[in-house]
Amino acid sequence: ALQLAVKCGYHVAVISGGSSEPVKERLKALGVWDVNLRVISKLDKLEEILLSQNIEAHETLYMGDDIPDWEVMKSVGLPCAPADASTEILDLAMIIATKKGGEGCVREVIEKVMRAQGKWFASKMEEQFKW
Repeated sequence: ALQLAVKCGYHVAVISGGSSEPVKERLKALGVWDVNLRVISKLDKLEEILLSQNIEAHETLYMGDDIPDWEVMKSVGLPCAPADASTEILDLAMIIATKKGGEGCVREVIEKVMRAQGKWFASKMEEQFKW
């Protein structure tokens, strides 16, 4: 789903306080080049990304799961969360995945958004093969 989103022109960025280089390499293999690790202020990093890409916060989907994501989720147009996010984050989320973090929640939300916009694979195939 990440790879398809990138191919369809979505700017996908990762903002994390973590430091997993293998995760960064896996994301890059999927076409996600804007991977930001060891981030102290996620809101500052988001604002920097939005400015560099000429994207407005209200046009942005952000998925967070814990208190460091709270400020960011309040500032975006479509705050999302995995099923196992903290209560404070779940209260802000407009979309709550049925899956937990690390178990396909990002894919679930990307697919949902792309289907709604008619950009998911099945929608594209239906258009291509309409009789």
